[in-house]
Amino acid sequence: MALLCPADDTPLQASASSGYGVHRCPQCLGVSVAGSVLPAVRAHAALTLHQQPDQPARVRPCPHDGKMMKPLPYKGIEMDACPECRGLWLMPLS
Repeated sequence: MALLCPADDTPLQASASSGYGVHRCPQCLGVSVAGSVLPAVRAHAALTLHQQPDQPARVRPCPHDGKMMKPLPYKGIEMDACPECRGLWLMPLS
């Protein structure tokens, strides 16, 4: 099953970066990474998502499990995190 970009529904292309599997969108240049790739960010995501009250999620489904992701600011970077699999979606700044 092909993973789809949560921003524009383009099929993501699998690639490797520093030995880790990532999925890139050729259209918007976003990148999907597993939470295990960035342990410090994953820990921050778990704590932040746990502390956030239930709020409407950004309308972006996780490419891995289809759950709605939530915005996650981290050290000046805005990304989306999946509250289920802790996967991360990063997009370049416009």
